Amino acid sequence: MAAPRRTGAVTDRAVIQYVDPVSYLKNAAALSLVYVVISQGIGYAFRAAGRFATQAAFPLLPTAGSALQIGISLIATLVGVTLLVFIFNIVARWTNGFPIRFREQANWTAATRELSRVNPVSALLVGLLTGAIGGLLLGALMAALMTVVARFAGGSTAMSGIPIAAIMLLGVPLWCAVWTGLLSAVLSLVYNLLAPAWGGVRFETAAQ
Repeated sequence: MAAPRRTGAVTDRAVIQYVDPVSYLKNAAALSLVYVVISQGIGYAFRAAGRFATQAAFPLLPTAGSALQIGISLIATLVGVTLLVFIFNIVARWTNGFPIRFREQANWTAATRELSRVNPVSALLVGLLTGAIGGLLLGALMAALMTVVARFAGGSTAMSGIPIAAIMLLGVPLWCAVWTGLLSAVLSLVYNLLAPAWGGVRFETAAQ
């Protein structure tokens, strides 16, 4: 169904056909640990500063958990990233690869390559945009659910109206954008430290 891939070409497009699970998982595990440490650290900071009052005003702040909860969170994150790489490889096999584009043309050949560095500024911008879009969808869903709950509760205005809609549709996307953007930038910096030390994520590509 898809056209045959050339072994080499001057092109601005390529396809990622396979991600090495071992190289991916060792980096993903380290980044997952950093993510859990950062989120839990912020959660404990909010607890020390009176988290419960702050959490009531804005419900998406990181929360501090017990040692068991932290362990479960780390395991769940690791399971998630493990499933992600295997699902990606299965889908890439079915679709002949995941297409990527470059700003400029380059001589791209079919080979196994290694991601040695991630630009923190690019990671920040992508994280900001992704978080804003996801936060807008989440905020709209939360506002709709709270409106429905308020109506079934007898039309209470405490859970509906312009103020709560403004928080859901403006505050949630803003918070998600900032959180996702800063987190993406920090994790990219950590990856840039780890990749030269023990190898980055390896993947197989072909010119498109």
